[in-house]
Amino acid sequence: NRKFAISTTDFIKCLKAGAIPVSAFSEEFIEMARPLTVGSFVVALKGYENDTAKKLIMVMWKCRGDNVNCLVAKIEKDGMKSKLRAITGEELPEEEEVEGPVCMTLGGKAPKEGDVAKKEDAAVAKVED
Repeated sequence: NRKFAISTTDFIKCLKAGAIPVSAFSEEFIEMARPLTVGSFVVALKGYENDTAKKLIMVMWKCRGDNVNCLVAKIEKDGMKSKLRAITGEELPEEEEVEGPVCMTLGGKAPKEGDVAKKEDAAVAKVED
């Protein structure tokens, strides 16, 4: 099973950008996440597991190392933070810039400055300019 109900504190931590160390979470989350193999899993806020209309469910990625990564668009994260503020009555911490480890999953090395993008990436970048 790769679907888990997690605490509000852990759910808020899941909303961070970049690779998040598993050790940053509660013992309950650590025991759930560490045995997972590389790949996607789903977390839902406890009490809202079956309430998909509230959208307090997100897809996470278990990295090769001891990290997880949130696979949710920033605008959706902002919506979840707003709902969490309403539920908890507390202000959530601002998202920090990511300067931590890269979540390496598919056998590659992290790109280095000056690396040349693939043709497909270059074509997309050209269209977006």
